[in-house]
Amino acid sequence: MKNTLLYTLILVVVVMLVVDVVVMFMSKRPYEVVHYEAIYEYGFTDEGTFTTTTRVMFRKEKYLDKYVETLKNGATDVIEKYFNDLGEKIKRNLKVLSYDFKTKKIDPQTLEISEVLHLKGAVLIKHEGEKKIYEASLGNIKINAVGDSTVEVVLPKNAKIDSVDPKESEKVVKDGKIILIWRNGTLKTFPKVVYEKVE
Repeated sequence: MKNTLLYTLILVVVVMLVVDVVVMFMSKRPYEVVHYEAIYEYGFTDEGTFTTTTRVMFRKEKYLDKYVETLKNGATDVIEKYFNDLGEKIKRNLKVLSYDFKTKKIDPQTLEISEVLHLKGAVLIKHEGEKKIYEASLGNIKINAVGDSTVEVVLPKNAKIDSVDPKESEKVVKDGKIILIWRNGTLKTFPKVVYEKVE
């Protein structure tokens, strides 16, 4: 009786392990993001322009081809729905003003996707007396924080930074513009940058 119970328990454990492995295998995405670079540009309005380049490696070429087909058939609709839903979540009026993308096949299993998104509502404008405070943020959403990644936030001339979260890896000034840079997957979520305009 004891042996029968022991064997039954062992069988149950083995079956559960097999099921877990199968589920894990079946739910594994057929692709992996291997490179990500992004430039988020802001000004003294509520709009932002996001330019991104992503390289995706697929397990099989047929998955890559299917992915490209899906993009062509509905990428703009998906982007618009995503930001409508995100706007409701973070209680902001987000509107896609324009969106464009291009794809380039690097090799049979690697796809490069270049995107340019112009978004209204990307910057929250607050008034403190006569002073305007600009908060560039999109809530606590995750980004493609892979090892080979670079994210830049570009602020206009006459911008004075009040706070940055999370802290950037590097800050440079080029042609009067302030550029905040995060490298090597250090940025896990969308950055929040608060700034103001100085004369």
